[in-house]
Amino acid sequence: MDDDDYDEFGNLIGDPLDSDADSSSDAESISHIDSRDHSGENPLNSVPIDKDAKTASSRDNDNSMAITRNEGKQVGLKSTFGPEVETIIVKPTMEQKDEPVILPDIQKKLRLVLDESLPEVVYSREYMLQTMSSLPERIRNIAVIGNFHSGKTSLIDLFIHQTHPTIKPSTSLKSFKPLRYLDNHFLELHRGMSIKSSPVTLLLPDSNDKSYILIIVDTPWVILTLQTKP
Repeated sequence: MDDDDYDEFGNLIGDPLDSDADSSSDAESISHIDSRDHSGENPLNSVPIDKDAKTASSRDNDNSMAITRNEGKQVGLKSTFGPEVETIIVKPTMEQKDEPVILPDIQKKLRLVLDESLPEVVYSREYMLQTMSSLPERIRNIAVIGNFHSGKTSLIDLFIHQTHPTIKPSTSLKSFKPLRYLDNHFLELHRGMSIKSSPVTLLLPDSNDKSYILIIVDTPWVILTLQTKP
């Protein structure tokens, strides 16, 4: 690639899409007309020419000039990049042939994939998905935040026991262990503390038996400090 073919801004010299090339060609045509005027030729004293023929001839000249410029452009690109490289010049505002003028309104649908390993719940997961897609105003995002060993994970375990009938709490006081449903990392199970945020989505009713989708996030412990003015 030769650096002489490009200007200081990285634009290809002689690009037909370049505004400088068009302005230079216009300046050359204007200077040519001015030279004819100064040479003493009066276009009014010349032989009259048919306007349609003049328009057609000028259109042919423009087309021939455009073809010549395009051919010269292709030859210059082939000599620059080589014959094995295919170079395509496309305007930024040009629309593709397969692109519609008005884009269709594509509506995405959520699809529920039921896994047999999922525990049983007291509500229908299909109903929860339909409520989530059709009534987004019933979605509530909740983050359980608190100090170290303040019962954040145990609070979420209460909702798990309420919605999962197969998961039952331990009744023996001697062998009692907290459920810690959202703690699934080895260090969390070994140390008995949450080290990362874990979400769970549940469908729970309010006092008026109106169902809401709760996206609850169990967060690790944070240090809560109370700032007092001196």
